[in-house]
Amino acid sequence: MGGVFNNWLGEIDPQSYYRNSRLLLGGDKDKVFTTALGDQYTGEQLMKVAGESGILSQPGMMDIQKLSYEIADTQKEKAIELAKKGANAPITAAQYEENFIRFSLFNDRIMKGDTIQGARSWVSEFQFQYSKESFTPFERNYMKRAVPFYAWMRGNVPLMGEQLVKSPGKFAQFGKLNVAAVKGQELPQYTEGDLTWMYPWDESTGTFNYMRTPATDLEAYSDPLKYGFSALTPFAQEIYGKAH
Repeated sequence: MGGVFNNWLGEIDPQSYYRNSRLLLGGDKDKVFTTALGDQYTGEQLMKVAGESGILSQPGMMDIQKLSYEIADTQKEKAIELAKKGANAPITAAQYEENFIRFSLFNDRIMKGDTIQGARSWVSEFQFQYSKESFTPFERNYMKRAVPFYAWMRGNVPLMGEQLVKSPGKFAQFGKLNVAAVKGQELPQYTEGDLTWMYPWDESTGTFNYMRTPATDLEAYSDPLKYGFSALTPFAQEIYGKAH
């Protein structure tokens, strides 16, 4: 959800999701894509450029490293490797989602005529960098341990503040959509920035559902103490509570 929301802020063309899902699944490798400036790339070239630019195989906000498997020769080894792949299915799905979000935005910028470096920078701005090299030793050894989603927050909090200033209309539009989704009822303060909706069976009771979005991180500006404390690990929260 977070990646899709930030891609929306990054003005992605929704058709990019379909085009790039086919490429990631191994299709359209020989198909020629023409950019707005007339440059041409095959699907295979786009995948190669994305890989060389560090767009693919990022650990993502969940800090999931790329999986590797042994070459299996015997039936026993093949069975073991197959079992590993089955157990790692959720990780594989998360990695595909991260690649899908990042590659879709990268390819979208290429198709709009951006340079490879420009497209890479655009992805870094809206989807951030998660490689080990992008963090200082202090961040790796302390911040990422104390704050579970530090890598995401480090990029998303300033991005939300910047986008709120640059594109206030988008946030206003998002708020109006949320109100419309709950039939116009007034939403409580704690849902600010969340995605809200109602199921058909909720209408009679007036109840609604909500889900965090990247816009929820705007709380870092409205109530930084509450936001910072809630971001800590339970262990760090316990230490902080005893110290105060």
